[in-house]
Amino acid sequence: MKNTRIAVALVMGASLLGMQAAVAATHSDVQVTGSGATFPLNAIEQWKADFKTATGVVVNYTGVGSGAGRTALLNKTVDFAGSDVPASTTPGTDGKSETDNLKAAIGNFVYIPETAGGIAVFYKVAGFPGLKLTAPTIAKIFKGDVTNWNDPAITADNGSAGPNLAIQVFVRSDKSGTSGVFTDYLSKAGAGVWTAGSTQQFPVDHGQLGKSGSDGVANAVAATEGGIGYAEHSFEKERVSQGIAEVSVKNASGAYTKPLAENVSPAIDDATQNADGTLTLNFLTTVPAAYPISTVSYLMAPVSMDPAKGDNFKAFVAYILADGEQNKAVLLGYAALGTKVRTLALAQLDKVNPVAAVTTTTTTAPVTTTTAPAVVKPLAVAAQPVIVSTGANTDRTIMLGALLLALGGACALAGRRRQVKASA
Repeated sequence: MKNTRIAVALVMGASLLGMQAAVAATHSDVQVTGSGATFPLNAIEQWKADFKTATGVVVNYTGVGSGAGRTALLNKTVDFAGSDVPASTTPGTDGKSETDNLKAAIGNFVYIPETAGGIAVFYKVAGFPGLKLTAPTIAKIFKGDVTNWNDPAITADNGSAGPNLAIQVFVRSDKSGTSGVFTDYLSKAGAGVWTAGSTQQFPVDHGQLGKSGSDGVANAVAATEGGIGYAEHSFEKERVSQGIAEVSVKNASGAYTKPLAENVSPAIDDATQNADGTLTLNFLTTVPAAYPISTVSYLMAPVSMDPAKGDNFKAFVAYILADGEQNKAVLLGYAALGTKVRTLALAQLDKVNPVAAVTTTTTTAPVTTTTAPAVVKPLAVAAQPVIVSTGANTDRTIMLGALLLALGGACALAGRRRQVKASA
């Protein structure tokens, strides 16, 4: 019995250590609204529903493309935005960059990685399964230099010719972070074939057909024999029954891989973390298992939000970064963020409406000490953060979590002392 009490106390303490400041208040009468990237849309739809069930809080999100989402944040018509790429830091004709304009409109803001995935290259060609392509060949196809499935470049990659069938390239028509990442990959890995650089507005100067959103591209490919396009893996996964298939892409190690979770995760782990919370992707990774066109998607939010909306936003993001919701995203075709990236994401989240420093004064000496807000660590087990749906102040709920942690530790210590006395 004594051992049982000690074990329970230790489990309580360990669980609370794993949660730390992930404890958050919510306000069920306050909605939070976002818009932007379609890349994470399938995951966000799942997370929104789960969070509403858990807390009663409604989070609205519309997939309109990364560029439109950032514009909505700039215009203050949303509380947060989704973007697959950071805002531009290049000055425009007015001498100000997109980042400058955002800061002028909403103040300082943060990037929070919330999911990872592979940008799949998918096609519809009956009788030509298992397509393999190198980066230069992909670049030639999307540039418009390769226009038939029996082209020698495709034959060289696969060892056999495809059918005598015209290729129809489908791309995003909207300003898209997915296009930005995809063209960045073509530029860096395409051996000089792709000359348009990294661009969120895909060129349509050689017969490419633009479609709105990832859904639009995926639907167009599914409806067109000979079609090819790009979007997050989950959008292809939804349409396998319609005859589309994914290309195996050759990485810099020489291996051909697909945008599955087990291939995306090592690619993201090989990315470089930046101080602003973004990642510099390594499209030339030599990790054998890595899928080279892997990326993360970010949520962008002001560091100063309305208190109630800020509580709900922080609770929502902490919720989706926990193991349970990350694992649900894997089932939809995404990859769970690894420990390093989740630690980064939660540290970024902590900058939004930061918890005020707690000041305490001892009774034995007139010394005042200030405790900085704890950095939230990723959960080590498949559990969600505790959500307090009373509308109480977040600071008090975090202090309650700390109190419970201390109580768990005290119980464990008392149990050990009783065990020592009993054995003496």
